Amino acid sequence: MAVFQAFRGIRPAEKNASLIAELPYDVYNTAEARARVVDRPLSFLHIDRPEINFPEGMSPYTPEVYNRAHDILWEEIHAGNFIQDRDKCLYLYELTTTRNGRSQTGIVGLTSVDDYLNGVIKRNEETIERKENDRAHHIDIVNAETGLVYLVQRTNEEIRGIVAEAKTKENLLYNFITEDEVNHKVYRISDPATIQTLTDLYSQVPALYIADGHHRAAAAVRVAEQRRKYNPGYTGQENYNYILSAVFMEDEVRCADYNRVVRDLNDLDTDEFLASILFYADFQPVLELGGMKQMEAMDSTTAMDEKHHEFLETTVRPQNKGEFSVYVGGRWYLCKFHDDVRNTDPVDGLDVSLLQKYIMEEILEIDDPRNDGSIGFVGGSRGLEELEIRCTEDSLAAFAMYPTSVQEMMKVADEGRLMPPKSTWFEPKLLSGLFIYPLEDEK
Repeated sequence: MAVFQAFRGIRPAEKNASLIAELPYDVYNTAEARARVVDRPLSFLHIDRPEINFPEGMSPYTPEVYNRAHDILWEEIHAGNFIQDRDKCLYLYELTTTRNGRSQTGIVGLTSVDDYLNGVIKRNEETIERKENDRAHHIDIVNAETGLVYLVQRTNEEIRGIVAEAKTKENLLYNFITEDEVNHKVYRISDPATIQTLTDLYSQVPALYIADGHHRAAAAVRVAEQRRKYNPGYTGQENYNYILSAVFMEDEVRCADYNRVVRDLNDLDTDEFLASILFYADFQPVLELGGMKQMEAMDSTTAMDEKHHEFLETTVRPQNKGEFSVYVGGRWYLCKFHDDVRNTDPVDGLDVSLLQKYIMEEILEIDDPRNDGSIGFVGGSRGLEELEIRCTEDSLAAFAMYPTSVQEMMKVADEGRLMPPKSTWFEPKLLSGLFIYPLEDEK
């Protein structure tokens, strides 16, 4: 059963929340992070991607980079840009996508390192050692967990009812809309009786599932194990024995597509590559509605872009399980796996597994997607337009996927198995910088 506890959160001063909070560090590369912080001196990327505080070319994995992240965080805390709640609290984190009204609310608190080790917190993807090392060093040297682990639980109406009642004007801490049209609200639960009720209810929850943040979770556990090793008399109540987490109900969250690009076609030309796909999937080319003459005749670039976006969303984007789309040679193709290669196995039957086995391995000889530099991954929030752009910059082909479902993810985790890397992309993303969990108090 799950451990879930309140904590004395370090968080932005109310006036600073929208100036500090940022998408997670792994959404940006270094160049994008540098561009993002221009005119945003309080941006949390200064802490989350600390290499941007150094001249270009600086390795992000050097001790001085992590030390700089530590110094910036604690300098900002001492300057009053962040504050720490006096009492232990839980927090509600509500995200609403304004363009469609979809909303989800998670409870932010502490889960247990031991629950990760004993399988109450269930993972479903293998981590990449380099990324895990990076976050472990970051947590250890900064002396704080600075990013949320995004967890999903089975729907629990009793917990949902308490969450709904706790959303009051008096409890509201932050309310702002980000550039991607997501309204972020944070409420504080400080009433000891409510906190105890939620803690007791979570003690009856048999499993929590990692949706996003596998590397952050694994890194927090590694730091805890290291500190336990150097403190054999630990009690289990030390701060490092817990993981900063946000837990959402399965029926509120949405898993988006996680797409692929490849940098070469294994010495095949476009026609040979497409012919090879026919062994495993049927395909048909897609022509843009109205043709290029109509596109070129439009009055503005904006109108062309909007028309092209509509084409990608309504015609190119896969609509059903077992379907994927390929962009190669400047043209899109709609593909559907043959019935004889599909199966009902929780892992092997995933669309990302079928693509990996039959297209990546059999045709392109990409056997290790975690470490093979010829494959790249593009999160759904960047849109299918990004796949086309990548095929003009550094790739020869792109694959648009049908999303893995939350239920598929949970079934894999329940069986103690792992999905291929980059199988899920959860949106909207939880912002970093709104909640910080110190491993030790620093004066």
